[in-house]
Amino acid sequence: MKVKGKYTVTCTDTRTGEKKVIEQDNLILDVAINDLLGNVRLELSQMTNPSEAYLDSGDAPPQPSDTGLSGNEIDFTKQITEIERTTYDPTKLQRNFKIKNECVFHANAEKTGLVYGILLGNGFREIIPTVSKVSFLEPIDKHEFMELHVIWEFTIINQGVWEGVIEGGSKDGQTDVNWKITVSDRQLLGGLLGAGIDVKDLIIETSNDLPDPINDWNDVRGTQLIKTTVSEQPYETGSFVSIRKLSLETNQANGSIGSLILFRRANPVLRITFDPPLEKDEDHRLYIDFSIGLTRGSSGISGTEMAGMGMSVSGIKWEPAGA
Repeated sequence: MKVKGKYTVTCTDTRTGEKKVIEQDNLILDVAINDLLGNVRLELSQMTNPSEAYLDSGDAPPQPSDTGLSGNEIDFTKQITEIERTTYDPTKLQRNFKIKNECVFHANAEKTGLVYGILLGNGFREIIPTVSKVSFLEPIDKHEFMELHVIWEFTIINQGVWEGVIEGGSKDGQTDVNWKITVSDRQLLGGLLGAGIDVKDLIIETSNDLPDPINDWNDVRGTQLIKTTVSEQPYETGSFVSIRKLSLETNQANGSIGSLILFRRANPVLRITFDPPLEKDEDHRLYIDFSIGLTRGSSGISGTEMAGMGMSVSGIKWEPAGA
């Protein structure tokens, strides 16, 4: 799963109507990623729908570690409006989802200067909140007659399936276990985007049939073994990896564990399937580690343009009841 932000800025001289359009990719800042994965629990909806925008006079190229303006604030607005959003279509596999927000910095004789960049925030912090930042190749001269119309386009590219193998992950210690993590279109739009990635609740069931990539939600296709919660390992700031652990005692979820459905609040966000199923019994405890993380991608004038979201099952451990 990848995310990408792009700015389209239309500069209009209100005296003549002359326009200039600038398009440029942005930088998603570390503070937003840490808040998303760490203890603050910024929600994806707060990242994709910023509530504050600033014009920056600083000419320093943005860095992932930035937490605010590089220079002085030239202008500021909280009038940000969502103008476009990809909606769930039960008949069509989409994978790419876009959200567009717009704001306008009106011509104003008291709000002038050379604009080197734009900063977007979510109103979540007492200091200037930061989600996205862009630095222009050439500054924009915001004189008293210049109006800036800004559109920020946030794109999520959902690959839908992550898979891997835990060698010797079965109870016999010899048989490999193939795992798949799936996020359907509906889970992305109604789960991840609607609530975020702070997953704690889950349902364990017997079926390991692969789900519908469009419409999978929270349906139990076999027999539900248990509804329980996972624990969270302490988040290391800057690691961009959030680790969860499922711990099952000898009297929990005994049977063939074919899949896990993970939730945040009432919203399902992903499903994990196992092949072969994990044959849990009263003679063993079972521990499953899985992680959700973000990684940075290619870099340009505005810093990193894209980030990838990785999901994985990192460990399966069996423990005899008498251990």
